[in-house]
Amino acid sequence: TISNNNNKNNINTLLSRTTQIRKMNPHTTGRPSNPITDSSSLVMEDIDFDSMSSTTTSKTTTAPLSTGGRFTAKSSHMPTVVGTTVTPDDAKKLRECVFGGLSLSYSSAWKLQNFQFNTTKTLKYGLVQHEGGPCGVLAAVQAFLINELLFVDGGNGGLHPNKEQQQSALARALTNILCGIKRASGAPIIVALKGGRATRGLARSYKQDGITEKLLLVECLTEAEVEKTIRENLQQFQSKDGCGVILLLSSAILTRGIQHVVDDMDFEGATLMGKHNYCSVEMVNLLVCGYACSNVHDGDKVLGDGTDSMVLKGIKRQSMIGLLSLFEHYQSCEVGVNLKCPKLPIWIVYAESHFTTLFSKSTALAYTRQTSPFELEYYDQLAQLDNHYTITIDPTAQVPRPGDEEVISPLEHCLRTKWEGAAVDWGANDPIY
Repeated sequence: TISNNNNKNNINTLLSRTTQIRKMNPHTTGRPSNPITDSSSLVMEDIDFDSMSSTTTSKTTTAPLSTGGRFTAKSSHMPTVVGTTVTPDDAKKLRECVFGGLSLSYSSAWKLQNFQFNTTKTLKYGLVQHEGGPCGVLAAVQAFLINELLFVDGGNGGLHPNKEQQQSALARALTNILCGIKRASGAPIIVALKGGRATRGLARSYKQDGITEKLLLVECLTEAEVEKTIRENLQQFQSKDGCGVILLLSSAILTRGIQHVVDDMDFEGATLMGKHNYCSVEMVNLLVCGYACSNVHDGDKVLGDGTDSMVLKGIKRQSMIGLLSLFEHYQSCEVGVNLKCPKLPIWIVYAESHFTTLFSKSTALAYTRQTSPFELEYYDQLAQLDNHYTITIDPTAQVPRPGDEEVISPLEHCLRTKWEGAAVDWGANDPIY
């Protein structure tokens, strides 16, 4: 407890303002709060000592405000959160890695995108995308969510989870994504949370977005530490006015290492953010495969000879989550076996600049050759679907490749890049175009 009367002069010598952390709406029953189901969160507020009365006391934590520093947040109702304020250099490099410059920043579609679950009765397993842009991040998290809900420990709620199962699966999905990021031996996993004040020393050309320059970085050395940190701060990722997708993306970049992410990509000056604030393949690969390579084929491919040669970096090993692309239908790219045949029967579908999710409720689809009709489930987090989509695939139908003049759902084109000539039956639902 800091007394304003006794310590005001000493405190103002170091800084005129500090940061107060307090727990909003604490339980008063004495019962420990549940970090998953409890909707309260840590709130950071600026305190001006000059405006405090001589009798005011408060529990505070002081964070170095110049170039980043150690930050400890403690509440009697929640575990201590220890993190480091992002340095101005890392804030600058994060911005350049994502956008290629300091004058560009996240659009409102990104700033207001959280990990919110669908409230439609048959779609409670699904996340909701509010506007176009961050679909790749949402589709990646959705894929890991499906794994938690359907396949881990025999299933945790399936496609009809309750609120507690939703939040538990989300915490595990975020944990698995970050723990799957490739990093140097012994390097920590970084969980980026919302901080209270911007780091000092930012370049004048740096356009503040209200998030990147305020990040509070928590270093974790084990999967258990990552999950604990995420569970205790899950509200930051789910808050309606939050920026959960930015927090996850920043965590992934910092865990991989900013320079490693830059080196992962094929071209100098390449960025994680695509045109029109859309997700790039590099961004999705970072979350799904653990490194931000620019291609989806197997392994690296060398073009040219000698000093004129160029390496196109690809997927190095079988992925846990797969990917199907409309570009392969148009023969603009090749999706390799490592992504087309993943360890789990879950695929991210990339079509028309949009990422969605396709999956089977049976793990057998991941390791057996299908010789009879089977079902796949499809979810589009942006389409405002009214009901669940189950699609029946007949891999033996030998449907001829449609002509360019035929109007076919892009999803059907993507499906036939894996199951060539398959018939696609949408059941009672209309095809999604």
